[in-house]
Amino acid sequence: MNEMDTNKNLYGLNGWLVLFQIQLISGLAGAVQNIPFVLLLSRDILKDVFVPYFVIFNAAMILTALVCIVMFYKKRMAFRPLFVFYSIVAVVFLALYYFVGMDFSYMNTGTAGIDSFMKTFMLVVQINGLVFSIGIHTALIIALYKSQRVKNTFR
Repeated sequence: MNEMDTNKNLYGLNGWLVLFQIQLISGLAGAVQNIPFVLLLSRDILKDVFVPYFVIFNAAMILTALVCIVMFYKKRMAFRPLFVFYSIVAVVFLALYYFVGMDFSYMNTGTAGIDSFMKTFMLVVQINGLVFSIGIHTALIIALYKSQRVKNTFR
C-alpha cells in the first residue's frame, strides 16, 4: 500500500484548504476594490510619489492572485511557490502602503495632542495589521509545505 491509499480522506480541496480559497478570493477582491480607491481617493490619503508604486503592487496582487486561483483549482503543485510569492507581494505591499504610502496630513486638526494621539493610534493599528498578515501568511505557507492533504491533492 502506498501513502495515497492509506490517506484516502486526505484528498481534495475541502478541509482546511478552504482557508486558501478564502485567502485568495478575499485578496483578489481587496486588490480589485483598490482600483477605484487609487483613481478617486488617492490624492487625499496617499502620498503623490507613492501612487505609481501602489498601482504596480496592486496589479501584481491581482495577477498573482488570479494565477494562484487557477493553479489551486487545477490542483497543480506549482501553486505552492506561487502562493509563497503571492504572500511576499501581499506583505510587502501592505508594509509599503502603511509605512511609506499613507499621508497622515489629512488628520491634522490643529490640536497637537489630538494629532499626536491619532498618528500613534494609526501606527499601532498598522503594526497590528502587518503582524497579523505576516502571521496568517506564514502559517498558511508552513501548512502548505507540511500537509499530507496537499501532497495527495496537488500534482
